[in-house]
Amino acid sequence: MTEHLLRPSLANNRAAVALYSPQSSFLLGFFMGPLPLILYSALNSIRLQRPRDTLAYAIALAAFLALVYASFLEPRPAALAWINDQLGEGNSMRGATRILAVVLWGCFYLMHRKEHRSVDLLGTRPSPWIAAIGCAVAGMILMYGISFVFLSIYQP
Repeated sequence: MTEHLLRPSLANNRAAVALYSPQSSFLLGFFMGPLPLILYSALNSIRLQRPRDTLAYAIALAAFLALVYASFLEPRPAALAWINDQLGEGNSMRGATRILAVVLWGCFYLMHRKEHRSVDLLGTRPSPWIAAIGCAVAGMILMYGISFVFLSIYQP
């Protein structure tokens, strides 16, 4: 008589996927920059099997490339000049990339907020060490490659 209550009502519902912690992604973004953060957050989207997030990562990469391009302009844009005045000569790019990384971290956290909350309830997260180190190395290689391309194009 009550067997219909024991039957699952959501047949296509998948089990919650354990994501890498938001704390590890924040630390990676703050200390290593936006490129490792983009790669690391993309791993969470791959774990969730959400290909529609690719657009958000493409926009984040475009914002980073625009920041790198703006750093080569003379005179510098007002925002970079202000950051340079606040942090000292030669630190504007480092400060701007950290600001961009923190903003991107917030956006990526909002993208995966529901899944992070469900993982917090389950209490099991994968170890972030291997993924974070791999993303940090890959991000730094990409950063040096992008810098090399921009330096070869905009060399005075």
